[in-house]
Amino acid sequence: MTFDGLKHRETRPNEQTPDSRRVVFLDELGGEIARVWPALRAERLSPADGLPTRLMVTRYESDAREEIGCDFDAVTGWWFVWRWDRQRPQRIGHVRAVQQVAHSVASVMGMRALTV
Repeated sequence: MTFDGLKHRETRPNEQTPDSRRVVFLDELGGEIARVWPALRAERLSPADGLPTRLMVTRYESDAREEIGCDFDAVTGWWFVWRWDRQRPQRIGHVRAVQQVAHSVASVMGMRALTV
C-alpha cells in the first residue's frame, strides 16, 4: 500500500520523490485542520523509526493526539491513513478529500463542527 513497502517504484528525473509528495499532502491537511479548528495543532514529523514523514495532530490543553500518515496505493493513488497500527494503517480518506479528512481527524480529536 505504501511507497515504503513492496510496491516501491523508481522516481523519474523530473518527478517528486515519494516523501516530498507525502509532505505536500500532509502540509495541505495540516493547514486545513489549523484553519477550521484553531484548538488543534498539526505538526509534521520527519521520518524516524522506519516510518515516513507523518503529521502529529494534538489538541491544545489536552493529551489527545493522533498520528496521520499518507500512503500510496498503485491502483487508487494517495490516501491519508491513521497510524494506529504500524503494520496495517487504516485509510481515512483520499488526498483529494482534504476537507472531509480534516473533519474526520477533528471528530476523533473530540472537536465538533459548528454550523451557522
